[in-house]
Amino acid sequence: MEATGRYQHLLAEKAFEKDLPVCVVKPLSVRRYAQAIGKTAKTDRIDAQVIAEYGAIIQPPVTLKKSKNLLLIKDLLSRRRQLVAMRTRELNRIKIMGKALETSCRRIIRVLDQEVSRIEKKLEAHIEKEAQWSHRKALLKTAPGWGYHGLYAVG
Repeated sequence: MEATGRYQHLLAEKAFEKDLPVCVVKPLSVRRYAQAIGKTAKTDRIDAQVIAEYGAIIQPPVTLKKSKNLLLIKDLLSRRRQLVAMRTRELNRIKIMGKALETSCRRIIRVLDQEVSRIEKKLEAHIEKEAQWSHRKALLKTAPGWGYHGLYAVG
């Protein structure tokens, strides 16, 4: 199946429950394969056929089941990135909106800062439960000059 912005999660979970092998692949890889074999039309039926053929011919590696904790970490990382992007947009708006709306922008930035902080606290708690991530965090903290928020860029 293609990784389609979280839509694949439920199908993958149900397949794992049935001990079926799961391969989650990048949509761009499937699209390029389709183009290479001359199938440029896109319908659900054609997409399903192309994905099945891609799997049979390319034989991508089986995707390992991830713990619920790891899936939550990835969701929290995604949410943190979204919040930081929103904050950046508000900071940019301050420059172009002028003094009249600066207070509004700053109010939103303050709320976004609070939410980023809340998400980071949740991340901390869940990372501690995931041995590989906890080890990665400890390793990164030993590097001189490495900002603590660099940890969240790793995921």
